[in-house]
Amino acid sequence: MQVLKERVRNTILSSARSEFREKGFKNSSMREIARGAGVTAGNLYRYFENKEELFCTVVGPAYKMIVDLVEEVKEVSFNVSPQYPVFMEEITHRIVDIYRNNREELLILVKGSQGTRFEKAKENVVLLLEKKLRDILGEHLQKKNKGLEDDYLFYVIAYGFIEGLIIILERFEEEEKMNSLIGQYICFNFKNIWERLE
Repeated sequence: MQVLKERVRNTILSSARSEFREKGFKNSSMREIARGAGVTAGNLYRYFENKEELFCTVVGPAYKMIVDLVEEVKEVSFNVSPQYPVFMEEITHRIVDIYRNNREELLILVKGSQGTRFEKAKENVVLLLEKKLRDILGEHLQKKNKGLEDDYLFYVIAYGFIEGLIIILERFEEEEKMNSLIGQYICFNFKNIWERLE
């Protein structure tokens, strides 16, 4: 019985993913999700209390992966050191892995989360990355008695980087192509950033 319940739950999630991707949260219908899953609306509500809970179940894990990845960024990410190439390769592979396994969920987050607690997901990730840049790069510049004309540049860098990743996500599905593009894109944005900001 438990296996059957798990199968039904997964079918509901699959139907919800398609519905949210096509229509976004606001225009999606629990009735249509139930129909797509081959269950009654009443049965759907036995698994998920409401549309918001269902939406959070679909996109929440992908959002957490992105947040965790940004939080793990270390000083070596922007540094000229022997560890830099290895770290960059690892970050590239992790982003590609998240993209490959959660592409639909990430596109829903970016394009279809209005009206949910995730509607500011992109902005939250940008702000998190901005804080990371400010903490790491700002501290480095202070040690060298240098500073930016305006610290808002950290936000601009973070925003531009996330926007670029979204463009890659929307346009490319093939893993090898994504791997190459994301690697080049990370390099373009952050390699030797210390020197470029000084």
